[in-house]
Amino acid sequence: MRVLRRSVRRHLKLDGKKKNNSPSIDRIVPALGYVRGNVALLCWRCNNLKRDATAAELQKVVDWMKSRSRLWEGNEAKSA
Repeated sequence: MRVLRRSVRRHLKLDGKKKNNSPSIDRIVPALGYVRGNVALLCWRCNNLKRDATAAELQKVVDWMKSRSRLWEGNEAKSA
């Protein structure tokens, strides 16, 4: 799944540090656990962003950012 349009890459250096494009297995519905049909492969950045937020909370953040879009313009590429 390419949510942020990044390639998920396995990093060979085993230093315990995750990179933004490290692969990460996500539970779609956390209460169901890691079972078939309830998991997705995401990059670490995506999984970390949604760590304990609901879709509604994330949408509120997106709406807030869009309402202040002139401040964000040009800065998206810097953080990608």
